[in-house]
Amino acid sequence: MHHWFKEAQVPGRITRLLSAGGPDFLVGPIPTHVAPPNPVPVDAGYQPYNKPAAIMHWLENSKPTEDVVVIIDPDCMYVSPLEIIVDEGFPVAQRAFFSFANTNDVPMQIAR
Repeated sequence: MHHWFKEAQVPGRITRLLSAGGPDFLVGPIPTHVAPPNPVPVDAGYQPYNKPAAIMHWLENSKPTEDVVVIIDPDCMYVSPLEIIVDEGFPVAQRAFFSFANTNDVPMQIAR
């Protein structure tokens, strides 16, 4: 992600969110916020708790001052600068698609 951010000449800063017990070898070359791993509740129906917990930890501890914050998964890449218009209080999200067997079930309707 960091490589493609620089390659596409995206304006602004990039911060990697890392959920771990401590820093790793990428903390030096890539600006990183280290958040503690979030324990998964026993009755969890949703497993990837580390991402929302790391975002909350970063917001609460780093207190970003940017007007716009973009959250992108690390398995994505930039091919050109991101050009979107946002208004305060109106978040913008990418439309998601999930492959469900029944396209008329409730999860699929929510994903639309």
